[in-house]
Order: sequence, then C-alpha cells, then structure tokens
Amino acid sequence: APCAAGFGAHLWAAPAPAPAPYTPPPAPEKQVYYGTVKGFDDEKGWGHISCDATRAMYGKDMFVLRSSLHGTKISAGDEVQFTLRQGLRGVEATEVRPLSRGEPSTVTPDEAAGREFNGILKMFDSSKGWGFLECDESRQLYGKDIFVHKREFPKNCTPENGERLRFIVERGRDARPEARRVTVEGSGGQAAIADVSQYGSARLPDAGSGERAAPY
Repeated sequence: APCAAGFGAHLWAAPAPAPAPYTPPPAPEKQVYYGTVKGFDDEKGWGHISCDATRAMYGKDMFVLRSSLHGTKISAGDEVQFTLRQGLRGVEATEVRPLSRGEPSTVTPDEAAGREFNGILKMFDSSKGWGFLECDESRQLYGKDIFVHKREFPKNCTPENGERLRFIVERGRDARPEARRVTVEGSGGQAAIADVSQYGSARLPDAGSGERAAPY
C-alpha cells in the first residue's frame, strides 16, 4: 500500500512552473544610435528604423512616431540618428534626426569612448593578423572602417569574413581608431572579401623591431 500511494503521488505531482519570460533591457538613456529608415507612413504617422545595434539588443526594428521627428520628414532609405525611450508598447526611437551624406555625427569620438558597437568583419588577412570591421555607427564617428588586430579576438577564435561582432573603439599609438575587446555574435552571412590593397600596403614587422603588422 505505501508503494501504491507513493506511485500515485508521483503521477499527480504538480507540474514545474514555467520559466519567466525574457524581458528586454531598458532603453539606455542619451545613447545615440544610427540606422536607416525602413519605412514611414505619412498618413498614419509612424514607421520603423533598421539599426544593427538596437536589433542586437531588442531583436526588432525600432518603432518611431511622427512626434519624435520634431517637424522633420523621413522616408525609406534615409540615414538617421536617434536615441531610445520607453514607449507604451516597448522601447522605441525618439529624437530622430536625418543625416545628410557625409554629415558628421553630433557625438564626438571622445564622448563615445567605451561604447559597444555591433558590426561585421569586412575582411581579415590571417597571414598578417589584421583586418577591418564595418559598422554604420562607428563610421559616423570616425569616417572609416575600424582596424582590428587578431589579438583582440577571443582565444582560439578564427576570424571569418561576414561574422557579426561586438567591440569597443580606442585610439591606437598613432591616434587611429582600433577595435578592442572583440566578441563574436555569430555569422551574418559571407561578406564580400575586400581588396586589401585599398587600405594601403602592409608587411609583417621585423622581429624585435617593435613594429606591428598594420596597413598604416
């Protein structure tokens, strides 16, 4: 009888509670992002902005209302600068400002120190140990793709063109922007391998010279 009672109790045990649903992180205050308008309906007064950095955090394009444009107009394909706020239906874009081609960011590189960027490994020369990262946000700040050395990748990591990466940017010894603390997000598809010659000539440093293998 005790065995039967124990068996029945096991059959009718209450199910384990369901895991708590994933809660996206709150909207960072005053951090500036850069993206491209995916679409905007003038009649309805809302649209969406595509941005790699915010998609990595929230898994979606950023919703934007006409009230966040402050009188300006945007349309599909426009490059914009924006911040985030907590809206009625989640995090959304605000303080949206269209950017003209070549127009500089209102945030300086010094103000962006320590900020994490999301980009794609545009090219990497494994024989020389360096490559370049492509990221819309960092390009707005520094005007170029970001140099990265193999030592900044995780241990035993083999860099592959097209990988999605997270990184911060610091000034190198020659004051040029370089990627630091690189982490791999996952493959974003095979990117076209850039012609190394467009970045200038490069050579391996002589042993003990103190030089590094870099294109500048």
